Amino acid sequence: MVGTALSMRGHLAWMLGQTGPMPSLSQAAQWPPAKLAVTANAVQQEARAHAILGDGRACDDAFDRAEDLASAAAETDGSAPPWMYFYNPDMLTMQRSLAQLYLGREEQASEFLESGLARMSPDQRTRWKRPQGSRARRGQCV
Repeated sequence: MVGTALSMRGHLAWMLGQTGPMPSLSQAAQWPPAKLAVTANAVQQEARAHAILGDGRACDDAFDRAEDLASAAAETDGSAPPWMYFYNPDMLTMQRSLAQLYLGREEQASEFLESGLARMSPDQRTRWKRPQGSRARRGQCV
């Protein structure tokens, strides 16, 4: 629970445009012994923070760790707590696409986006696209 709470504080900082505390909150969320899915989510959020701050290498390294954790979580029956229902390797791919946009890597962002969308069910795609389209119309990054 502690890891999730810290991770959500980092997410809130991102949503409010207060990205300075994102890396430390995301790293703190990885410290307590947490379920693999919770840790993977915190690591991908740390990666996104590095992207926002312009550190491509740290971003890529963190996403590689998050992918390993997410794969392990997907293979471990019952490893994700119920409140992590939305988190899976496909969502991680979508987050990696977003990070590539922050880093100005449009071609890579497009490749990750297409890959993530192709693996989602039609219902997941609709649920993901609707809020993202709204943000895009307002001129916000996905």
